[in-house]
Amino acid sequence: DDEAGIREMFRETLEERGYSCLTAPSAEVALELLSRHAVDVLLLDILMPEMNGLTCFAYIRERYPDVAVVFVTAMDDVSVGVDTMRAGAYDYLVKPTTARRLEEAVEGVLAKRRRLLAERRQREIMEQEQTQQISQRSREIAALNHMFQQHLGQYFEVVKAYQSILDGLAWLEQSISARYEQARSQLPLVQEQLPGSRSSLEPLTNRQRAVLELMAQGYSNETIAQKLALTEESVEEHIRGVYQQLDLNLDDMEYSRVKAVLIYLSIAP
Repeated sequence: DDEAGIREMFRETLEERGYSCLTAPSAEVALELLSRHAVDVLLLDILMPEMNGLTCFAYIRERYPDVAVVFVTAMDDVSVGVDTMRAGAYDYLVKPTTARRLEEAVEGVLAKRRRLLAERRQREIMEQEQTQQISQRSREIAALNHMFQQHLGQYFEVVKAYQSILDGLAWLEQSISARYEQARSQLPLVQEQLPGSRSSLEPLTNRQRAVLELMAQGYSNETIAQKLALTEESVEEHIRGVYQQLDLNLDDMEYSRVKAVLIYLSIAP
């Protein structure tokens, strides 16, 4: 305040209530004090020479938003008080004022300031927690996306491998079919060249016929044993019996197996 008497009355009243006070005769001096001291409440006169209270208040709002400003005016005009409150002031006093009114105003402003600062701090904590939660969720989503991309890549690799297997099986089926047809077409020639090929299968026992039929279908000895509920040794014994009945060489079992199958295919209906 530019009036020394007002400044001293305010200072003495507030210091008697235990407050630490600084006084300034102008807005410029008040701003200089704010730059060097932590201030909770500022009692600011509106009408002052050079920089008025409203201009000073705009600067304070920008640089020191936590300072609670109480405007002091000699104009007992409700509109002035409303305008200052709309501008962001905590309260306003009309000069001359009483010590009780001054004390009540300062106490009320300090309580309001503490509440607003606590609310702002709570909002900051909540925003910080939300930011941390969002960050955590973002990391989790990124990790899940990375895992998904990995599994997706593995899935496509499996699909690709499976398709390759299917392609290989299709080629193998075509190859076997072609070779089978080729073998069938050459059966007449093979029959003339195979010893005993024109003999009938009548000398074979029913079990030997069953074994030979499964051999002709391409089954291994193990599978033949399973299908006929025999041991592999019994299957091998029946195969040797087949070779003997068809006059095939027992020393070369693999070659004799091929001959036996061709004979069966040429004779069997």
